[in-house]
Amino acid sequence: MKKLFLIIFSLLLASALSAYQDQMRTLEQITADLKKNPNDTGLFVELADYYKSAKDMKNARLNYEKALNLDKKNPEACYEMSQILRKEQEYEKALAYAKTASEMKPLRSRYKSGIGLILYKMNRLDEAEKYFKESLNQSTKKSDFDYSMLGYIYLKQDKFKEAVEAFNKQQELKPWDKSGYVNLARVYYKMKDKEKGDYYKGLAGDEWDQYKGKDGAGDTGEGKKKFEKDKGWDLYRAKDYNNAVKTFQEGMKKDPDDLENYIGLGYAYGKLNKTKEALNVFEQAIKKDPSSAR
Repeated sequence: MKKLFLIIFSLLLASALSAYQDQMRTLEQITADLKKNPNDTGLFVELADYYKSAKDMKNARLNYEKALNLDKKNPEACYEMSQILRKEQEYEKALAYAKTASEMKPLRSRYKSGIGLILYKMNRLDEAEKYFKESLNQSTKKSDFDYSMLGYIYLKQDKFKEAVEAFNKQQELKPWDKSGYVNLARVYYKMKDKEKGDYYKGLAGDEWDQYKGKDGAGDTGEGKKKFEKDKGWDLYRAKDYNNAVKTFQEGMKKDPDDLENYIGLGYAYGKLNKTKEALNVFEQAIKKDPSSAR
């Protein structure tokens, strides 16, 4: 976390200034345009995005469906429907929509990653691996999420060498987040290599306590905190910023000293154009750890 917040602070300000010029339109503006153009697929997608941002998933799904009734192969509507269906555990339908989106936009890496996540949830690990690799190959900016998911796949398959390589990449891409060290410890403990497991457990520090019990054996109550924090980042990546805010806020209540929850909350506020709230979160974090501002 050290020396991180000034960087994030600057990035957030730049992002906020840019986003301020392109804010999400009001519900009234979108519906007024729809009355004039009732067959405009893009407007239904925009309306669905609005409801999704407002955590009204019922109306979000309804309007993505309306968009797809007009254009069954609208890539963004297909992808967003796939993510709603994934969360509702309708995996077969989710997969079909995600694949359609990817067929329409084959170079969009996040669509590949989304397919991989659905396949992982379905325990179709070999197929999931393929899509996460495609996502990484297509993206100019490599994703720590893709590497972490590859690591989880390999860990489930007892492919320990590959899991170590993937989790090392995860840690390299996001060095301030020690989740990669936690995952490496898990691999070595599963390999019965206590020496290396203890080494990475030590590097993980407090992150380990939030994830695992003794020697990596069994989830503890603290493990739920880690799960919830990961859920916050998952929601953020899925552009569900309102629910990401809620999840990071819950994490802060349960562990007020975990600075990553502040980072996640600040980013989510930034995406919602709530610059004042974002800056306030970063100020709170700096008060808790003044060295993070140096």
